Amino acid sequence: MAGVKDTTDKTQKLFDTDPVILKGLESAQRLVTDVDRVVFARVGDANCHGYTHARLVWMVCLARVPEGMAYVGHSFPWEDLVVTLNNMLLTSDRFDTIEQEVFMQPQVDRKAEEEERIRTIQQQQQQRQQAAASGVY
Repeated sequence: MAGVKDTTDKTQKLFDTDPVILKGLESAQRLVTDVDRVVFARVGDANCHGYTHARLVWMVCLARVPEGMAYVGHSFPWEDLVVTLNNMLLTSDRFDTIEQEVFMQPQVDRKAEEEERIRTIQQQQQQRQQAAASGVY
């Protein structure tokens, strides 16, 4: 526990030396926390999953910097995040992707499939146009 206290003391000394930095960071942190609360309150809205993912990635990165985590950890809406994540878990039908040991596997390249579909649609349109031009329906 001494390491955490030492880190917090160092962070506090940094912010104590420049009140302008502290004021700017406090305003920015309040804004981010308010946005987090709004997004996390939309429990069940799949449109918020990307934001939630991005915030979790940011918090994982920030956790590697104890001084930063000491500053933002206290204002992050952890309870709202837990409700959001629990709801995501309840509505998920694919636990295999959640429980994988490998994080962030690359997706299959679907470009060839899409290009084939586009070619098929174009061929069908050309056939219809030719049939309409020749009077055959």
